[in-house]
Amino acid sequence: MANIAPRWSWIRRVDAWLLATVLVAFGLRLAWALYADADPTDGRFDDSLLYHFLAIGIRDHSTYVNPFTGVATGTWPPGYPAFLAAVYSIFGVNVKAALAVQALLGALTVGATYLLGRQLFDRVSAAIAALLLAVMPGQIFFAGILWSEVLFTLLFVLALIAIAALSSRPERERLAWAVATALLVAAAAYVRETGLLLIPVAALYWGWSLRSWRSSLRFAGAAALLVALLILPWAVRNTTQLDGFVVLSSSTGTNFWRGHHSGATGGFDSIEPLIAASKPRDQPGGEADAHQRGMREGLEFLARNPLDEAKLSTAKVRWLYQGDRRSLQLTEADGQVSLLRAGVRSVFGHLADAAYYAVLTLSGVAMVRWVRERGSRPILPVLAIGVVTLGYVAFWGDARFHAPLMPLFCLLAGWALQPLLRPPA
Repeated sequence: MANIAPRWSWIRRVDAWLLATVLVAFGLRLAWALYADADPTDGRFDDSLLYHFLAIGIRDHSTYVNPFTGVATGTWPPGYPAFLAAVYSIFGVNVKAALAVQALLGALTVGATYLLGRQLFDRVSAAIAALLLAVMPGQIFFAGILWSEVLFTLLFVLALIAIAALSSRPERERLAWAVATALLVAAAAYVRETGLLLIPVAALYWGWSLRSWRSSLRFAGAAALLVALLILPWAVRNTTQLDGFVVLSSSTGTNFWRGHHSGATGGFDSIEPLIAASKPRDQPGGEADAHQRGMREGLEFLARNPLDEAKLSTAKVRWLYQGDRRSLQLTEADGQVSLLRAGVRSVFGHLADAAYYAVLTLSGVAMVRWVRERGSRPILPVLAIGVVTLGYVAFWGDARFHAPLMPLFCLLAGWALQPLLRPPA
């Protein structure tokens, strides 16, 4: 009994410290959002402007139409505009209120990362990871703009918690965790189609952790079926209103073409040649035509240019993981508006990149530790990072796309630092 008190004392200290970490994360994100004051109607023309007006359309008219053409759209999955519409329904069309809610979601992601770390690693590693994520500038900057990264990252981490939980629960509870996984994957996919990649992540992880590929396929199959059923209504809506088969987003085909065409760089290339060859997007059927043409021409390019595809794959990974100041750039809509002084912009950009590369370096140290110890703890984060990276190699790369993976890199970094910071026995 003499050893119980110190042990529980350490638990209480860490839990209180975690609460403080989550509060710090919220405070930093809210302070940045108020300081940057990035309003989608401040003269920019980017996704945040479209998200904003799509949300107003949902709130006021229960419609999902392009605000500039008046035509039904499926360019963006409806999850994030629906989230904004809910915020606007409660607080009015108030961008600052939406950013405050996003700051809260970002802070909750810090707590969720801790919970995932407790499942996969240990309390110290999880606490370090939560602190790293709380103060990472790139993550803080995303909370200050109306882009989908903050909401998607939270759903992504919650889905990974459900995936990790299934293999550790009794057999009688596993189907329920498969259902929970499916619900979270579907919610994530409605925000960003990348969420669908969590199904193969789950299948691979469950197969390894349960030591039974038959069980893995049964649970992953059930989850995939439920995800398909949850997405089906939106696919029917798209196919009916867009005059062509579109599942979650008509941008799937255009994004695929962006990464697979003559002259592709692997990054954000203009899709104007594809749009010019398709039906006008301000007319019914235009979006679906560009989507289908993009898929068709992209596949043809891929089949005919295997050597170019090998080079493009490397370029896409480079674009995906280059620095962490992308959210800072998006704060000013890539230079469309000027909100920050040049000195502030430069200092914050360097801080974001420095923190990012430090975490990546520590993640590399974690891989060395994994090889030396031959344990199993990093398998789920590594699987998720690998599958998502391959997913973007199939399309195109941009530094903002690695944002949902940063909680996983922080977990690996926390595990690398854990031997230095573990509490005394």
